[in-house]
Amino acid sequence: MGGEAHQYYPGLFDGTTPIERPEHAAKYHLTTDLVDQAIGWMNAQKALAPDKPFFVYWAPGATHAPHHVYPEWVKPYEGKFDQGWDRLREEIFARQKSPGVIPADAKLTPRHESIPAWDSLSPEKRRSPRA
Repeated sequence: MGGEAHQYYPGLFDGTTPIERPEHAAKYHLTTDLVDQAIGWMNAQKALAPDKPFFVYWAPGATHAPHHVYPEWVKPYEGKFDQGWDRLREEIFARQKSPGVIPADAKLTPRHESIPAWDSLSPEKRRSPRA
């Protein structure tokens, strides 16, 4: 089981047993399912042994690539990053300098050579995969 899991159609396991994705909702998302499973497990532990401590390690899959979120979660951010990653890096860097999060004399590191300049990309490459 790798860290890169599809958030809508993941490979699921109960312990080491492969299981099917719940088909109960058209809006299935792995993170929501993991939360529901963790809450159910904690409720069971509390009901079975209310005075016994337990440990839960919860690792949401949505923090790994590929990032899949519901379209309504994306909607408020449409167009907010159209300036591209080069300009966005500069804006974030400047915002961090302003309140002193990073030193005033800090220098923005150059964009890595393996990442193309935003301005060099075609309009198709700049477009969001959801667009």
